[in-house]
Amino acid sequence: MAAHFRAEKSGFAREVQKTLKNKFDPHTAAKTITWIGALEPLVPNLPAHVLEAVGQLPKNADTIDSPDYFAYLKSGFVLGYLMACLDEARGKQLTKDKAWTVAVNPVFEATKQRERIGLFLNFARAYGVSSACLFQTDQLYESTDLAQVIICLASLGSEAQAKPDYRGPEKFWIQKHRENRRLFTEEQMSDGRKAIGLMNANLLDSTKVNIGARRHITGMH
Repeated sequence: MAAHFRAEKSGFAREVQKTLKNKFDPHTAAKTITWIGALEPLVPNLPAHVLEAVGQLPKNADTIDSPDYFAYLKSGFVLGYLMACLDEARGKQLTKDKAWTVAVNPVFEATKQRERIGLFLNFARAYGVSSACLFQTDQLYESTDLAQVIICLASLGSEAQAKPDYRGPEKFWIQKHRENRRLFTEEQMSDGRKAIGLMNANLLDSTKVNIGARRHITGMH
């Protein structure tokens, strides 16, 4: 709401804002929205306002302009839905935390919207999104750098795909290496050490034979 009463930028500030808007990629913006819409929440009975916000997202859009992208995400409800689709514990918090209810007073609601965005950023950081890919609350809430918001959501998508419990569409984002840790028993590790010891012993014997052979040949001359 505060944005409606703020004077328009002028001079250098306007040029900076224009540059940031030119960085906005409508195709990748649409991809992030399509991805969110394709996910399913891990918990039932999400707040009605969260489900309503997600229900307004376009299906399989090729492009989304910056004003629409801003409108979809500003309230924080769509970001809350995204958290509920990637982390069950966070999803349960949505059903209990008052931050996900709508305040009647517009001033209080503006504060809540910022709070929801902040909760999402804390989640994204904990989920594995690097600080370089995160955005600041005002970059979304004041629509000052929506390109950075796109970067954050795309990075979150790559992180999500690498998680073993991810249930969304595969290979939707750039593939990140998925950890494949192999666990060995103590017996297997002991057998491995014995095998390495035998290999070293055989290598040593082979080296001794070669040295002896060279000495024999040298002595014949």
